[in-house]
Amino acid sequence: MTVRVAVVDDQTLFAETLRTALNTDPGVDVVAVLSSGAEFLKTVSSTAVDVALIDVDMPGMSGLETVRALADIPQAAAVQVVMLTVFTSPGVVRAALDARVAGFLGKNVHTRELLRAIRTAADGGRVVDPELAAAAALIGPNPLTETERRVLRCTQGGTDTQSIAAELLLTVGTVKNHLSHVIQKLGVHNRVEAFQKAQQNGWI
Repeated sequence: MTVRVAVVDDQTLFAETLRTALNTDPGVDVVAVLSSGAEFLKTVSSTAVDVALIDVDMPGMSGLETVRALADIPQAAAVQVVMLTVFTSPGVVRAALDARVAGFLGKNVHTRELLRAIRTAADGGRVVDPELAAAAALIGPNPLTETERRVLRCTQGGTDTQSIAAELLLTVGTVKNHLSHVIQKLGVHNRVEAFQKAQQNGWI
């Protein structure tokens, strides 16, 4: 059986090089190379994909957000996701595993190992670097609610409270309350530290 693969990565050179490497295997067919999560979600609604290789850090919708959104697309119910990224902090790995991805590998993985992981994922198995999995097990679950994550993500770049409230259709008071709760939960002093800690742990 030929495994249909989609590569989702905003680094075009890497993605195209990966396409070339994977297509040397007659059992793999790279059916799409996409630069964003939004493009992938649109494509997977009409194109059959068995395994998606998705980067964690992409502009707009992150890889983890893409994985979570994938659950809302009926046509993509059978798609298996392998995160392929340079962002391998324990928190990010834990967040990916909590999102029930089929695999998590660093971009330095050998092509042979990646092809093996693709086949394992296509067969319903899971492939995670043992050292990354062990480190991720030490990180607790995400303490933030979905709304708190959305509010905190909006603080990136120093966006003011009024702008966040307008974007998320919330009151200014509600935004301030959410940020206060986040700061308390994460044990930090301000929203900047909260964003940094949450991002490092893969919670946003």
